[in-house]
Amino acid sequence: MQWTLNGSDAGGGAGRLTDRQRRIHAFLRDHPVGVLSSVDPNGNPHGAVVYFTIDEHFVIRILTKKGTRKHDNVLHHNHVMLTVFDATTQTTAQTTGLAFERLDPMTVAALTRHIRSLARQHGGATLPIEQLQAGELTTILVEPVQIRMAVYAPPSIGSHAQLFDTIETFSPP
Repeated sequence: MQWTLNGSDAGGGAGRLTDRQRRIHAFLRDHPVGVLSSVDPNGNPHGAVVYFTIDEHFVIRILTKKGTRKHDNVLHHNHVMLTVFDATTQTTAQTTGLAFERLDPMTVAALTRHIRSLARQHGGATLPIEQLQAGELTTILVEPVQIRMAVYAPPSIGSHAQLFDTIETFSPP
């Protein structure tokens, strides 16, 4: 199932996104660095800081190289989580999803250009992934199963109950 910002899915019947879903999309779009968590063949967790993009269907694209741990882990077990955090607003978004490799050279080239631009905006001269001695560049697509966003900065010191009222979740119907 894919969600879209214009209110239609691939089947044409999802309806319009809620304000919460729009806020989740905007948060992820505006915070393009996160930790991709995956699992290796032995069941051990692995986390990697990545730049990513998100499209209007909430599909996340990550640039990596063949032969890296995250790449090999996704090929072995495609259940992943992307965690994004903003320290200023104490906001976190966790995307649980299914990851797939996308080998299309045009997609890899376009994503590389876009990710380089994001890296420059955040003060990076080069992409960390380009400094690794691994295989050729490739793309990992993450199709979301669930996205949870929480704002942990309470308006004032007080009850913790107020804190958790801000959790926002959406899952496919």
